Amino acid sequence: MNYGISFDNFRKKFNLPWLCVGDFNEIIRSSEKLGGSNRSQAQMQLFRDVVDECGFIDLGFSGNRFTWQKHFSIGHSIWERLDRAFAINDWLLRLAGTKIHHHFANSSDHCPLWINTVGLDFHSAPKLFKFNEMWLSDWGCSEIVEAVWDARGSDDPTSRTVPKIEK
Repeated sequence: MNYGISFDNFRKKFNLPWLCVGDFNEIIRSSEKLGGSNRSQAQMQLFRDVVDECGFIDLGFSGNRFTWQKHFSIGHSIWERLDRAFAINDWLLRLAGTKIHHHFANSSDHCPLWINTVGLDFHSAPKLFKFNEMWLSDWGCSEIVEAVWDARGSDDPTSRTVPKIEK
């Protein structure tokens, strides 16, 4: 299908390290399916072609090899690896340690994917408290501040001040 813009042009327009994760409703090879009728080679090839055109690299996984399952009342089941994570080379260069884990979920026919982005720092600096004078216009604010500030505490001014500010 041609939607007027290739993924390569889209990727160049937004120069980012791409990670694409989700339920693709397709398998890449026959070994990613157990049970049911065989998937056609032509259908799997179409999916592989799209993956190649996008420059995607399958990140692999740890855990159960199947991410979707269907059980029939007549006793047979189908298992497939439909959920996966792809990245482009830029992602792998920046976050080479990214790991994908398949987890068990009894509330869905798909298993959740846990993405561990080793090397990506999500730590943020502690937020500093800032008093906004406009809070004093809120009914009851000044009474609350005065009540906390007037409360009796330790005789040491330092140990009295910090807990009052925290309150």
